[in-house]
Amino acid sequence: MGPVSAAGASGRLIEPLDPRPGQTILDLAAGLGGTGSLAACRVGETGRALVTDFAPSMVAAARRLERARCRARASSCGSDERIDYYSANRQS
Repeated sequence: MGPVSAAGASGRLIEPLDPRPGQTILDLAAGLGGTGSLAACRVGETGRALVTDFAPSMVAAARRLERARCRARASSCGSDERIDYYSANRQS
């Protein structure tokens, strides 16, 4: 799936939720974090996005991609400071 279609899919997932400033959005099985990034933009500076994935490598990739998205946008929309990343993989 290319970047344009991924953005479209994330938009279709987020739009019915109608996230508002100050809310917290949980993105389960986030993969590369595109939906969580879009949610962070919608909840604004007073909100949070919680991005989770089972694979620690996907969580790390989502964090790296969000930093790149912020640099490309030259804005803090979806800023890494408003996104918390978690791995659901708790293996010993």
